Amino acid sequence: MGNTVLAGWEDMPEKPGILLVALFNLGDVVIFSSAIGLLKEICPQAAITVMVRNIAVDAVRGLPEVDDVVAVDYHSRSLQLAYNLALVANLRRRRFDVAISFDGKLRSALLLALAGIRHRVAVNGIFGEMSQTVRRLYHKIVSLGYPAEARPQRENFQNAILRLCQCSRAYRPMQFPGPDKGDGESAESMLTDLKEQELVLMCVKGTFPLKTWPAANFAGVMDWLAAGGYGVIVVGAGEDRHYADQVIGLTRPPTRDKVVNLCGKTTLGQLAALVGKCHLMISVDTGSVHVCAAASDIPQIVIYGCTQPRRWLPDKPDSYPVCAWADCSPCSKRAEECDAAACLGEIKTGDVISLARHLMTKGRE
Repeated sequence: MGNTVLAGWEDMPEKPGILLVALFNLGDVVIFSSAIGLLKEICPQAAITVMVRNIAVDAVRGLPEVDDVVAVDYHSRSLQLAYNLALVANLRRRRFDVAISFDGKLRSALLLALAGIRHRVAVNGIFGEMSQTVRRLYHKIVSLGYPAEARPQRENFQNAILRLCQCSRAYRPMQFPGPDKGDGESAESMLTDLKEQELVLMCVKGTFPLKTWPAANFAGVMDWLAAGGYGVIVVGAGEDRHYADQVIGLTRPPTRDKVVNLCGKTTLGQLAALVGKCHLMISVDTGSVHVCAAASDIPQIVIYGCTQPRRWLPDKPDSYPVCAWADCSPCSKRAEECDAAACLGEIKTGDVISLARHLMTKGRE
């Protein structure tokens, strides 16, 4: 083939079937969309299938570079032998020429090996170092050659593709399949209580505690927004709904009439439609940030605790980090292992309000 996807593998067919294994969280999958686009640019004849968790299917299905999606029920059934054997059989039937795994996990390595995929490639370093056991299950290992924390995650994914293909290209942006007409209509119906108000989208809970800014701080921002005449839409996963209710419960009574809690009530397409109706997004570092960054051009304020904006801030001009720049960040500690939580505690409500006021004033100029 003209642009071989793997330099040195001469038995590759003209139109290779490539499986990209992206069994990571939603935000990472949205960031990973940039690497899918880059691979298709390098290898335009390839048929690309992406294997993702159920929660991320709608983030890749519908992308022009993606020919098919394999959905994995990652949590509830991931440890069941029968489920995994059926998944292996599914992969085997598809007869992929190449599989490229980015997560470095043993489970992914075993699935690909048992499926008998001819050329199995693993990317090492994006999500930590792979074990020797995992390495032995692959034919080729591609390493970043630098610490992943040193570069934006979008570049990490794309640099892995460039190293694998031994070529150079300009970095590509994140992508998201735009909301359809039905998504827009559904989004409208969710906002009946906030008609004729300028809207702000908020995501108040991270995937783990050291990403989650204190509830009282978020409540203070909501009070300020409501006093200024804004309506607030709170989004997130279903398991975030109770926490979001707690945050709303800390606001002043007049504020609560201007806040709608939609955690667990939106599809990704509906979320993309909702953000298009908003003037600003204020969020912790979570997957919704990247969905909204890829789907819209509204300004974003992203609050960082144990993660760092250098790696995780969306690569767009109107994404603004609020970060304490604590010496201990980034870290992977559990909340019970961290006594100070300085990364979050030093970020004050006024810091976020000040930046929000500036962006809203700027937007009216």
